[in-house]
Amino acid sequence: AGNAANGDGSFNGDYIYTTSVQLTPAIPAKPTVTTGSVVSAATGVPGPVSPNSWVTIYGTNLGVTTRGWTSADFINGAVPVSLDGVSVVLTLFGAPRMAYVGYVSPTQVNFLLPTDLAVASTTVAVRNAAGTSTPVPLSTQATAPQLFVSNGSAVAAIHADGTAISSSSPAAPGETISIFGSGMGPTTPAQIPGQLPDSSAPCTTTPQVTIGGAAATVASGGVVAGSVGLYQINVKVPANAPNGDLPLMVQIGTATSASNAVISVHN
Repeated sequence: AGNAANGDGSFNGDYIYTTSVQLTPAIPAKPTVTTGSVVSAATGVPGPVSPNSWVTIYGTNLGVTTRGWTSADFINGAVPVSLDGVSVVLTLFGAPRMAYVGYVSPTQVNFLLPTDLAVASTTVAVRNAAGTSTPVPLSTQATAPQLFVSNGSAVAAIHADGTAISSSSPAAPGETISIFGSGMGPTTPAQIPGQLPDSSAPCTTTPQVTIGGAAATVASGGVVAGSVGLYQINVKVPANAPNGDLPLMVQIGTATSASNAVISVHN
């Protein structure tokens, strides 16, 4: 509004001018993803994924905000299928199925595959207010173990006291440590799709672990209470393990984790 009144009562000045402007938020462009832009969220490596796996999809115009989920996004304990209007649509057997969305940004979305997802020919697409991306293939299998890594290769692992294992705080030969990953298959009891597990549950098939090429004794392996898609393996470092950054691999059945993961060991 503009006030042009001067108070003299004449036509020369006593006018009040009003106007209004309605602002409409700009609609972003339709999201775009390409074949090959779907990778394990644990390692950043492309390849098959499995139910209860964290997956990352890269593209453009995926979202307009950048954030991960918070406790406010869990309505009645349900894992969110959308963050800030961004969702991930799986299609198998010709029918859509929503994945669970944990992180959104304009160029990256992290999502969790449902625990009961059928292993079949699947496509994935990102949907937002501007539309849905062209679906791209998603390769799935019953298990697809992957270890969470930092700096491209360092396995997410902790000592028994909960402190992180690193080059400055390495694991010791003979020490029992905990390593963390994704995609390690079904558990007993089975996980409820879209719900936070209120207790830990062991993998139906016990993972096998090698450190530095040598078999390591696995004490236990399964999902972590209070987290979705997160598996923990408690494993003993071989007593004769040499010093250094040693390759660490997990195998479940015939499926193995990526070969780029290492853990620091020092006697």
